Amino acid sequence: MYKLARHRLQLEKIKSDLLAQTEPAEGIHKHESLREATQELSMVDNHPADTASENYERSKDISLHEKNLLILKRVHEALEKIEQGEYGVCENCGRVIPEERLDAVPYTEFCVECKRGAEGIVHDYPRPVEELSLMSPFARSFMDEKDYTGYDGEDA
Repeated sequence: MYKLARHRLQLEKIKSDLLAQTEPAEGIHKHESLREATQELSMVDNHPADTASENYERSKDISLHEKNLLILKRVHEALEKIEQGEYGVCENCGRVIPEERLDAVPYTEFCVECKRGAEGIVHDYPRPVEELSLMSPFARSFMDEKDYTGYDGEDA
């Protein structure tokens, strides 16, 4: 019961922090054009780098705002689960989520294993992922792993 009350307090604190951040961000006007959002009469006299900086900052603000709204939704769902007595259970596999995970991310929906599976995280590939795109044109002539002493693609 103590742990549940502690998690409720954590969630309430996260909720109040997110509400304090999202209220001022409601004025982002993400459906307006860049010119309307910056209140410029003409974009012609601006240097392209200035316009790019404005565009970057605006898209960053919108992304952070949407992320905060998503976390706020998950916090509300976690608080509802506490009320219903379903808090701390993985939505995917139904196992109890470890206390350490709930301490780190109290609004989590999944245990670590299911979250890894949902994100497609595989840690078994020892090489950088960029090398996968190089495999098809160059791997056919790469003979280092075979006991081959003749002419190969590296000699070309």
